[in-house]
Amino acid sequence: MRSTTNLRNQPTMPHPNRRGLVLIIVMVCLALFVILGGVLTKLILTERRQARVEEWRVQAEWLAESAIERAAARLEQTPDYAGESWQPPAGRLGERNGGIVAIQIERDATRENRRLVRVVADFMRDGERCARRTREITIELKTKKT
Repeated sequence: MRSTTNLRNQPTMPHPNRRGLVLIIVMVCLALFVILGGVLTKLILTERRQARVEEWRVQAEWLAESAIERAAARLEQTPDYAGESWQPPAGRLGERNGGIVAIQIERDATRENRRLVRVVADFMRDGERCARRTREITIELKTKKT
């Protein structure tokens, strides 16, 4: 007589190839997450750097605008003002950052009451120039009536 065994009731062993396949899938997913994390970190650092550069550019822009206003005020007081090198205190621009501004004034050869104002503003960070802005404007001096 032949003995018959019911194969359905016996516990089945997982196929050894399936365990290896699951391990490979898990490792591939883990590698993809690590690559994705690296790409996102690099993207965040790049965006942060761009924001910082934009901040420096805006600081230099404001320095140039302030220098134009400074030159206009000086010319109003003293029409013979020839310009200056101006260095605002670092505390006004940031903790340790500062700026250097060169103001040049030229007389207009055609009209005595006109001045050409040229401004070069450098925003500095740790002693190195981060951003530079230049401005040029013509200012008409007010004639004093007696």
